[in-house]
Amino acid sequence: MVLERIQDVTLVVFPGVFQPGLFFSTPLLLDALDHLRLEAGCSVLDMGTGTGVLAIFAAKRGARVTAVDISPLAVRCARVNVLLNCLEDQIRILEGDLFAPVGDERYDLVVFNPPYFEGKPKDWPEYAWRGEKVLDRFIGGLSSHLTQDGRVLLSLSTELDLTAIKYELSRNGFEIRERRRRRLPGEMIFVYECLRREPMSALEVKPGLKLTCDEHGCEPNAYGKR
Repeated sequence: MVLERIQDVTLVVFPGVFQPGLFFSTPLLLDALDHLRLEAGCSVLDMGTGTGVLAIFAAKRGARVTAVDISPLAVRCARVNVLLNCLEDQIRILEGDLFAPVGDERYDLVVFNPPYFEGKPKDWPEYAWRGEKVLDRFIGGLSSHLTQDGRVLLSLSTELDLTAIKYELSRNGFEIRERRRRRLPGEMIFVYECLRREPMSALEVKPGLKLTCDEHGCEPNAYGKR
């Protein structure tokens, strides 16, 4: 077990749970969250909560937070950290896969630092790094779990197929705005804010069809240029 302090928040990190202080994705998300306007009492869903650090920071700004993780190790760790920071009246921790534990609830903000690698995890600790079609399933369920003006903060990396992910977000009705980036050796990490817009028309993918992608999303273009 590790004791960690991030800004003014004290956390315990159980064995087998993602340690946020060792990686750049969590501080980058926290910085983006810190600069995002949150109304007092707004509803936040922290997907893949791990230690609960993002949920705790959102709750300290007055949000009502639901935090979800598939790993029972992470769920136990997050519950301890919520108690340690005296936020049990503002945060509930649920165990389960993506949106399954929250039913048809909708949120003003969803935050997600997803696993970056595809495949079946071999044990609970590996769920922090690896999953089966996690982002596809997450994006497919987003619209039915956001309020009308709901937003998403999503951490992504060049380890992922960013073009495909941006296309799926656009196809499901989201505008994408880059909020943060950090260059690492051999990798770039981004935080994107995703907002609702009209969904793209269904496309029949044909040979030669390309997608033109920028920080706002992707559009089909037969020539790969605007």
